[in-house]
Amino acid sequence: MAFHDRLHDLGLTLKPRGAGFVIGALGSDAHVKASSVHRSLSLKMLTDRLGDYERPSTSKARPEPGLRYQAGPVQGERASGELYKRFQMQREAAMAAREQALAALREAHGTYAQQLAAHYRSERCRLMQTASIAPSLRKQLLDQLAVARTRTGAERRELARDQRAKVRLAHPVPNWLGFLEHEAARGGEQALALLRGRNRQGRSINTDTLTSVERTDGGHVVYQPLVTSVGKTGDVIYALRDGGRVTDRACEIRTDRLTPGAAFLALSLATDRYGVQPLAVTGSEAFKAALIDVAGARWVKVTFSDPIMERARLDAGAAASRTKDRSNDAPRRTHELHTPKPPERQGPER
Repeated sequence: MAFHDRLHDLGLTLKPRGAGFVIGALGSDAHVKASSVHRSLSLKMLTDRLGDYERPSTSKARPEPGLRYQAGPVQGERASGELYKRFQMQREAAMAAREQALAALREAHGTYAQQLAAHYRSERCRLMQTASIAPSLRKQLLDQLAVARTRTGAERRELARDQRAKVRLAHPVPNWLGFLEHEAARGGEQALALLRGRNRQGRSINTDTLTSVERTDGGHVVYQPLVTSVGKTGDVIYALRDGGRVTDRACEIRTDRLTPGAAFLALSLATDRYGVQPLAVTGSEAFKAALIDVAGARWVKVTFSDPIMERARLDAGAAASRTKDRSNDAPRRTHELHTPKPPERQGPER
């Protein structure tokens, strides 16, 4: 009981559920599997330490809990703001639609159950009141009727379970994490920032990555038409038509499958996220060469922190500039070569 008292002081309850325990918030439907909070709260470990489960006593008055669970995003109201309010509105609407569908289903099955009960009562009365039926045969028929009623009731309950499951699938209730993933995939930069704020992961090792030299997270951008998926950690995955694949993570931009398109996308994301900060590049020589080719063409304005890469970028940019100048001059020079000279002016013959 002391364990229940301590949970009550925290505004919590412990209840058996399935093959274990759940911890719930007083006055709320919110609950979580106890073993997911800590493995020492599993059914086996709790019963080994405290004995068999006993319900909390209801005979004595309990003081008001010192704490109460307050539902809300872990980032706080200031970080989520209107986004969380929009999530609550969507969630409440989804829950209301699901409850309406379940209520209609309960009413339909309740009516059907009453009809079945009336049918079997009528059949039993008919068998009991038919005098021409021998007693032994009547008993046999009544037993068969009872078996049929039990079987029909079990089939109805199984059908009701299946239909309830289908209703829940047809009316999903969003959770905060799923809502953020959906909004980020639609291009919501605030949702993406909140996702990444929930999960701080380390940087990748031995992969083709781009990040700022100052190791800052930078801004949060989403190229929505190119997004393939958004993960729970805020990783935005882009799959390109040329086979390239880029993952924009909170701490870096990682190229998973290198193609010219992937190199261009990685640099574009880097410039939008980190601005004018020099870029730190790690990975293969092929990855570095692809970045230099893209940056040298002056499609994106970047600066590399590696002096060798920066020198190569400048050289590639100068070469691209000379090529462009020659291509611009070519039509004028060709015109000069093929334009006939005017005839020399000739005086009158003498």
